[in-house]
Amino acid sequence: MKKFLNKSVLFFMFLLGLASCGIESKIDNVADEFYENLNEKNYKAAAALADTTAFDSFSKAEFMQWLEDRNEYWGRIKSYKRYLTNVSETDSITLARFNYMVISERDTVYEFLEFIAKGDDIKIISYGFSPEKEDVTPTEESDSK
Repeated sequence: MKKFLNKSVLFFMFLLGLASCGIESKIDNVADEFYENLNEKNYKAAAALADTTAFDSFSKAEFMQWLEDRNEYWGRIKSYKRYLTNVSETDSITLARFNYMVISERDTVYEFLEFIAKGDDIKIISYGFSPEKEDVTPTEESDSK
């Protein structure tokens, strides 16, 4: 009986891992689309990937202007690589934070995108960037809160 329980737990953990990989892949697709829109200077399309709650503190127009200002300062994105992933799931909602090292024309910049996923609907809820990695990377202490 004990072997059966151990195998059942391992199988459940395997299935949970597969589900997480699936959602991460879907979120990666949204991030790819966001960065592609930034490079094409299509700020309207980039802003369309954001959830309406992203505009609680500022307007969509202000967000699009902020993206344009980001591009004017840092320049075109040459490449980006995710270096940190934090995903939490409930029954119907997945929250995720992906941190990226972005190589732009001007310099390296560290960015994060936070997402909310409800089923197959994935939206950006927050975005930020800094030349300093520690400014966008949560500490262990902030992760536990």
